[in-house]
Amino acid sequence: MSFGNQGARVWRKTGEKEMPKCLKSSVKYPQSVMVWGAMSAAGVGPLCFIKGRVNAASYQEILEHFMLPSAEMLYGDEDFIFQHDLAPAHSAKTTGKWFTDHGITVLNWPANSPDLNPIENLWDIVKRKLRDARPNTLDELKAAIEASWASITSQQCHRLIASMPRRIEAVISAKGFPTNAGVNCLSFHPSGKFLLSASNDGTVKVLDLLEGRLLYTLHGHQGPVLSVAFSRDGDQFASGGTDAQVLVWKTNFDQFANKEMNKVQEKRLIPDAPPHLNDIYPRSSHFHTSSGHSIEVTYQSLLMK
Repeated sequence: MSFGNQGARVWRKTGEKEMPKCLKSSVKYPQSVMVWGAMSAAGVGPLCFIKGRVNAASYQEILEHFMLPSAEMLYGDEDFIFQHDLAPAHSAKTTGKWFTDHGITVLNWPANSPDLNPIENLWDIVKRKLRDARPNTLDELKAAIEASWASITSQQCHRLIASMPRRIEAVISAKGFPTNAGVNCLSFHPSGKFLLSASNDGTVKVLDLLEGRLLYTLHGHQGPVLSVAFSRDGDQFASGGTDAQVLVWKTNFDQFANKEMNKVQEKRLIPDAPPHLNDIYPRSSHFHTSSGHSIEVTYQSLLMK
């Protein structure tokens, strides 16, 4: 953890670059410290401030003098599984032997795997608590970190641990890609009635702006969708993602732009009878009524080299 170039950012207009209100102080060589800590669903253990680099020998000292007391405090006589990443000091043969000699089971952790260790979230909480602190010395920085760590509640730790099954399932479902459903790109239909969104969850979503609701979630990409765009006349749209594919979708959305269809849209009162997509594979299941207006959609895949 380090303390230095922190504080709020500002938006500025052209010509305001040198104005005092748009400047913030910085520290050229910020104070920094390396910290080790352990957590469980029951709470956190004592902190260890580390001097110098961590090698296998120094890591085993940390385990002996800080991890074992943490385990005693958090688990008592109960068995537990220890989790850490594959840093060289962690994966060293002598470290593995240390765990074996102490009868401690270590969670298997494959290389290049998504970092799901919940203590990373805990460190983020600690850092956010430090944003309002303004330590001037290394001792003040350590004191601020200790105070932030001590304020972590067992309820916070329990929530992080309880979230793991859901988060693991999301990573598996996303095949290792980002799991948040953030929106990467938007595109309006020329009629202004429909909106496409490209999401990190690998889907393209079609929204009805007149009724303000989601019409369809389109599947086809094997990873986050980075971009989506309608053609100029609105009868096609394309999507591209991290799977190196461009999917081209043909629509008849333009039929909904004429005056007669405008009246239909404006008078539409039945929420379960939206325009719907036909003959698309694969797709999410949706309810369709026999009286619903049809929007035909097909697609072809173009592989980018």
